Amino acid sequence: MKVTKSGRTTGLTGASISAVNLDVTVDYFLDCAETEPYLSKIFTNQLAISGNGFSDAGDSGSLIVDTGNAEPVGLYFAGGTDTSGVSQAVANHAPDVLNELNAQLGGERPVFPSGVEDGTLTAEPLQSRQHCVPHPRAGRTARFDPLNPGRAKGPKLD
Repeated sequence: MKVTKSGRTTGLTGASISAVNLDVTVDYFLDCAETEPYLSKIFTNQLAISGNGFSDAGDSGSLIVDTGNAEPVGLYFAGGTDTSGVSQAVANHAPDVLNELNAQLGGERPVFPSGVEDGTLTAEPLQSRQHCVPHPRAGRTARFDPLNPGRAKGPKLD
């Protein structure tokens, strides 16, 4: 499936979903150099989106939509390079996000806006820009290895 997102850092970009049931360990760091580990967390049943330039640091929280009909697919939160050297973005499934928000809001189910006037989106991958701004208390930079849910390897994207 071709997907599109609009991120703070990369702008409007498009790529393809490479996995729909990804289990991944994301390592969080206190610093951009990734020398001060903060925590590691395993996320299950996530989406993976392959494509260089699809995401970068600062794009977390971007809504990922189906390029063909602009329907929500996922919410971007991490990225990195897999063991094959391919850039991967990781996203929560949109229904999972809505279900969790529903639980947090006490039963008032939120909805994502959907659709565009002509029913399609156009996105071209943009050149990746390096940004790293660590959070003062919790790590905001992360890296992952989707093929090995142990310690992450390779450069971080977000």
